[in-house]
Amino acid sequence: MKGARSICMVAVQHSTKDDRIYHKQARSLAQAGFEVSMVTSNPSGVPVDMASREVDPGPDAYGISHYCVKEPSNPVYRLLKRYYSGPFYADMHTACV
Repeated sequence: MKGARSICMVAVQHSTKDDRIYHKQARSLAQAGFEVSMVTSNPSGVPVDMASREVDPGPDAYGISHYCVKEPSNPVYRLLKRYYSGPFYADMHTACV
């Protein structure tokens, strides 16, 4: 959508097609004329829906683009990510920009 305002939604604890994040917020914003991109994270680094099925990263029927950042496999790092906003979150911000 040319000239549209853009929104990048970052959801660390939710799947790409989460009921609240995707169906209520992202779709509503897209229908209101915003260009919406969603960035999620999971161990595979591939966007998946709530049933763990792969989601096409390109714009879907609502014009929402899906991106995914691969989570580190180190169990200590996964534990610390809840409490420390370090490089993992910086990588997610870079993916949005």
